[in-house]
Amino acid sequence: MAEKSKTKKKVIVAVSIVLTAIIVFAIAGFFVLRHFTAPARQLGEITANAVVQTDKGTLQGRENNGVYNFLGVEYARATKLFQPAEEVEPWEGVKNATEYGPSSMQSNFLGDFGAWVSGVQYDNNCQNLNIWAPEGAQNAPVMVWLYGGSNGLNVFE
Repeated sequence: MAEKSKTKKKVIVAVSIVLTAIIVFAIAGFFVLRHFTAPARQLGEITANAVVQTDKGTLQGRENNGVYNFLGVEYARATKLFQPAEEVEPWEGVKNATEYGPSSMQSNFLGDFGAWVSGVQYDNNCQNLNIWAPEGAQNAPVMVWLYGGSNGLNVFE
C-alpha cells in the first residue's frame, strides 16, 4: 500500500512540474512573439512643425531629430474585395498621422492569435503610406517599396 502511495505522489509531482513548465513556456512565448512581431515604435514628438497640408486636409505627424514622419496616410479607400479603390474624401481639421495604418490581410501560422499578440491591425482597407522626410525637404526624391503580396510579384522584373 505504501508503494502505491509513493508512486501516486511521484506521478502528481511529475504532472505538476510538466504543467508548470508548459505555463512558463506559454507566457515566455507570448512575450517573445509580442516583442518580435509588434510594429516598431516611432520616436519623436508631436510638434507644430510636424504639420503638413495635403490636397485632402491637414496631417499631424512626429518630429525626431530633424526627421518628420507621417504614418498611416490614406491614399485610397477600399471597402470591398476585388473592387477598384475609391478616392479619399477630404477632411476637416487636423488628422492624426502618428500611428501605422492597417496592414493587408495576411495568413500566418498563428492566425488571428498572431495579430492579437503583435498588435498589428489587418484590414482590406490598407491603402496607406508611411512617410519620412528630412527637415526642409522640398521636391526631394522619393523611394517607394511595393511588396509582392501572395504571388511574389516583383514590379521591377
